[in-house]
Amino acid sequence: MKRDAAQAKRMTDQINVLNIALMLLSALLAFAWPFYLFLIAYAVLGPLHYLTEISWLHDRNYYTGRKHDAWLLIAVGVIFGATTLAGVALRSAMPNLIIAAFLSSIVLAETRGWAPRIALLIMVILFVWLVPFSMSTVISGLLLLTIVHVFVFTGCFILFGSVKSASRTGYLSFVVFLGLAWLLLAYRPMPGAGVADEFVLTHYTGGFGDLNVLLLRFFHLSPAGNLASDPFEFSSGAVAVMRFIAFAYLYHYLNWFSKTKIIRWHEVSRLRLASVGGIWLLAIAGYLIDYNLGIKLLFTLSALHVLLEFPLDVKTIGGLATTSFQQVKSGILALKPAG
Repeated sequence: MKRDAAQAKRMTDQINVLNIALMLLSALLAFAWPFYLFLIAYAVLGPLHYLTEISWLHDRNYYTGRKHDAWLLIAVGVIFGATTLAGVALRSAMPNLIIAAFLSSIVLAETRGWAPRIALLIMVILFVWLVPFSMSTVISGLLLLTIVHVFVFTGCFILFGSVKSASRTGYLSFVVFLGLAWLLLAYRPMPGAGVADEFVLTHYTGGFGDLNVLLLRFFHLSPAGNLASDPFEFSSGAVAVMRFIAFAYLYHYLNWFSKTKIIRWHEVSRLRLASVGGIWLLAIAGYLIDYNLGIKLLFTLSALHVLLEFPLDVKTIGGLATTSFQQVKSGILALKPAG
């Protein structure tokens, strides 16, 4: 037992050290080539991440209480993808639908009874129908699908793993993760040459530019202040935002693949593994033929993998809060004098 525990700790420390190295690599590449790094990582690593994670989540019932719970999240993903690609005017419903899906995941992940599920369905319908369209719902929906998923929840996974295993290298990796993100936003030298050529302008704006603009406004990094509207404005703040986004996305993908020995997403049938590999190669081919075509082909899958991860995110946040509270309580009791 002691040998097994020592081996597990050694493997955990090795993976944490590897992840620190991957964080540093991601930050260096994001600092040097932010736009191109993002576009390459999104096209090459992104589809493989979506496919392998959905496969892995499927074998774990998507961390929901009942077998068919995930169909609600799948329906939201398909509706969101189809209406967005078709240009259907459902602007007032889509952000609400994403927020409702995340809130629904609390019920799906933490209960098994039918009563809360029926109540949930009613509340989702009322939420989508009655909550008025506003900039706050648009922002919340966009952030949940993007930077909250790749940065905030990734940070939660790192911290939860560190707390559970009481790993010093895990805590160090979490500090490095936050420190590098802060550094990329705080240290803002302008590059010696332009960061956005015609390819970037053509293929980044439509699919991702809104996130840059939102972060420019949120972190007050644009000379235009809250009126910022151009993700490619020639300012140190705009470059810093893109560096942060590129770092968050690249490391999010690398973090997933670095933990293959722990997550074991590759332990599936040969047929499924071959299917994943085949679809991945087709996805890359789509991006090579026309990057915008690749975005359209993979858009629904990208959104779907985020939505299907929501119950796991809920469990992680809950587990982090519970475990942290228990450890703090144990520490207080240990310090309390006897009698």
